[in-house]
Amino acid sequence: MPIVLTRRHWGQLVMAGLALPSLSACSNPAVQLLTQRRLSLSREQLQAALAKRFPMEQRVADVLDVRLSAPKLSLLPATGRVATELQLDITERLLQSTHPASLALDFGLRFEPADRSVRMHSVRVQRLVFTRLAPSYQTLMNRYAPRLAEWALDGQALHQISESDWNTLQLLGLQPGEFKVTAQGLSLDFRPPAPAAPKR
Repeated sequence: MPIVLTRRHWGQLVMAGLALPSLSACSNPAVQLLTQRRLSLSREQLQAALAKRFPMEQRVADVLDVRLSAPKLSLLPATGRVATELQLDITERLLQSTHPASLALDFGLRFEPADRSVRMHSVRVQRLVFTRLAPSYQTLMNRYAPRLAEWALDGQALHQISESDWNTLQLLGLQPGEFKVTAQGLSLDFRPPAPAAPKR
């Protein structure tokens, strides 16, 4: 359905255009989105967004309490993914003894238009290392911990574009493209939709 531009919409576009020269040097993601038609998030911004999701806690088989915390993020430009190492603390409910462990995983990224968010996608556990954990519990955690971590983290939001900025992008006819992961952070370009292939 074509978009009908009202006087208010034209005013928003004019004001956005006037603001471009004065805002082009700013590193704020919202400003970059309107000036460069690109959403850029640094490694530090991603780390801060990820840290807000922790700690996470879950009970397993009614005998263990599992706590994920202290995420440490790194970027994987070669694969276009993001890696994270987590502290994993396992507490035996009966004895109230806690056993530390470490968990390493990586994930991709996807854009969700429904709420204008950048979300974790396709979470994969790469390494799970236990210390001082009984063999019976280690077998249990080898079975449940990776699936628990993947289930808990897949789909988690890391950033959300404001409704006003999203509306401006829509009025300009721009759509999200592909994520690009670099050594400094990630970027997502917004471009006009590709022209439809001619009918034969």
